[in-house]
Amino acid sequence: MPESIFGQPCILGGRGEGMKNKKKIFAVLISLIIIPLAIQAQDITDEYEEFLRQRNQEMIDFQNNRDKEFAAFLKESWELYSAVAGLKREVPGPTVPPRYKEPVTPPPSKQPDKKPVAPPPSKQPDKKPVAPPPGKQPDKEPVTPPPGKQPDKQPVTPPPSKQPDKEPVKPPVPVQRPKGNVDNIDFFGGTYPVSLTERKIHLTDISEQGISDAWTAMAKMDYAPLIKDCLKIKSDLGLNDWGYILLAKAVGERLSKRMDKDEISFVQMFILLQSGYKVKMARMNNHLGMLIACKHVLYNLPYSDINGDRYYIFSNVENESIGSYYTYKKDFTTASHLLDMNVSSQVNLSYAPVAKDIPLTAGKYQVKSVVNKNLMDFYNTFPQCDFDIYYNAKPSSQFNDIILPQFKEMVDGKSRQEAVTILLSFIQHSFPYATDYEQFRYEKTFFVDECFYWPSSDCEDRAILFTYLVKEILDMDAVLLLYPRHLAAAVYFDQDIQGDYVNYKNKKYTICDPTYIGAPIGTCMPEYRNTVPEKIYSY
Repeated sequence: MPESIFGQPCILGGRGEGMKNKKKIFAVLISLIIIPLAIQAQDITDEYEEFLRQRNQEMIDFQNNRDKEFAAFLKESWELYSAVAGLKREVPGPTVPPRYKEPVTPPPSKQPDKKPVAPPPSKQPDKKPVAPPPGKQPDKEPVTPPPGKQPDKQPVTPPPSKQPDKEPVKPPVPVQRPKGNVDNIDFFGGTYPVSLTERKIHLTDISEQGISDAWTAMAKMDYAPLIKDCLKIKSDLGLNDWGYILLAKAVGERLSKRMDKDEISFVQMFILLQSGYKVKMARMNNHLGMLIACKHVLYNLPYSDINGDRYYIFSNVENESIGSYYTYKKDFTTASHLLDMNVSSQVNLSYAPVAKDIPLTAGKYQVKSVVNKNLMDFYNTFPQCDFDIYYNAKPSSQFNDIILPQFKEMVDGKSRQEAVTILLSFIQHSFPYATDYEQFRYEKTFFVDECFYWPSSDCEDRAILFTYLVKEILDMDAVLLLYPRHLAAAVYFDQDIQGDYVNYKNKKYTICDPTYIGAPIGTCMPEYRNTVPEKIYSY
């Protein structure tokens, strides 16, 4: 008798009975395969969930131990540090921008006896036809207003393609509402939901013990969702690190029990430390300040070098003079991120449009501008940085959608030399000029959007805007030239251009100065013609 695969007799019946037996055997075989696999899969799922639970618990234990250790450290006596006066960088530019005067070159046909300035008595100068020097094409030169003429008083006639009613409507960036206990924070015109604890933070005093107790109290709260929400808002709005510092302050204003400046600063620094930023609390002049380690130079701010990093000192008291302060030397365990001032993403704050009443006008060219007031307020909080931070920053959607296309239309179909000439001439003539001290009483450098918001601009603002337009519209290399008390620009042409230039990285960059009114490309201000730039900034 045939044996089955299990070693038992196999009784063969009819054809139908045999098929039933085969199906039963197949079903048994399948169950023997599937059931162990299902059990194994369930075991794997259980093991993975247990792994995640353990890792989550390990993370919680790590955070608790880290916070407990830091709270204990905060109770120890803080050390006295001296502040170094902030680095100064002032580029005031000329009080009045100089105007270019065309060199007087006698035409070849002019006789030597006509060289004297005073013509002979018989000569009638007013009847002499005006002959331009050879090669000069008056009708192709950019229109240069006379010295006393105000460009903004020219007729305002925007071309049909530049009407402001074509401005795209930018809806606020949607922010997903967090789950659980939620509150709203106000931030530069927008309202954003974050997970907040019902308890308010109360800072009894700013002694070592008071700071340690407040840290312990806040660490016992479930702060992880709050940190996650803050980082998500940072990403959604395209904020740089400076924007995140201000966002943390806005959260501090919601969590402070008494709306006290020291309580706000404490919450702000707690969020920054838990987000990985290298900051320190400091006691200065009987209030709580903040030290921020930064990867860039910040001007006009006091600082101290601690543990190999440069910490800039920020007080919550406006215009406070700081000579010394108390802080601790130990770093928070997971705080390693240095403040990065670069604006590498487009900042998408709540939209509040502001249009210029009078368009910028030079000759036949005109630009109508619209900016976001909330973005202008945000930029106005920036500490003073090096120039590369400003011209490398991503402009707003309003600049890209409304302003930039008008500049592109100006140079459409022009040669590179003609296009650069048009852009240079427009910036020279259309923007009213004023030094930073005249306009703000302090040194301030504009991001490109700000040139279309503030009433006036100075040499560095014009140079930054000009180099950005040349690079963005014409795809040409452009650099900034820092002279003593002045900032100019230079452009690399792939053809020989006559005039003043600088050699940089084995390339000839032709000088273009947006503050030298009426000066053509290749013309340096006379006082800097024999001066080597102190620094050259390139993209």
